[in-house]
Amino acid sequence: MTGASLGAFTIGVFFDSEIYEKLDLLTSVGFGIGEKVDDESNNSIGIGVGLQYYPTGKDGNFFIQPGLGLGFSLANIDTDFIKKTVFSGSIGLGVDISESFTIIGSYESQLSNSSTINGIEIKANSIGVTLQYKF
Repeated sequence: MTGASLGAFTIGVFFDSEIYEKLDLLTSVGFGIGEKVDDESNNSIGIGVGLQYYPTGKDGNFFIQPGLGLGFSLANIDTDFIKKTVFSGSIGLGVDISESFTIIGSYESQLSNSSTINGIEIKANSIGVTLQYKF
């Protein structure tokens, strides 16, 4: 069974910490503003951790970014049927456009089941584009 596609916009903050020359650790917190469902708010908070691996070094500006995330729904949902938290994994490709701007294309797949009903599985997948600004 498949459901409707919904869009969302997220704004957040991240911390980029260099582990070694070709590898950075990225932690983040974001507030997602989702499309309304049945005229109700569909917002969320997400916490993420990812790695940015630069195969040719940082001078090449190109990186691969695997990551994990934990999302919390702020929507008024019936928790007898659906969980308010999700666990997901992602993979992305990115380019440092300049010292301040980075663009990332990613695919994310929900690893946990959102359903609280035995025998029913609810999972989501998404494709995203991220524009980061570094201070």
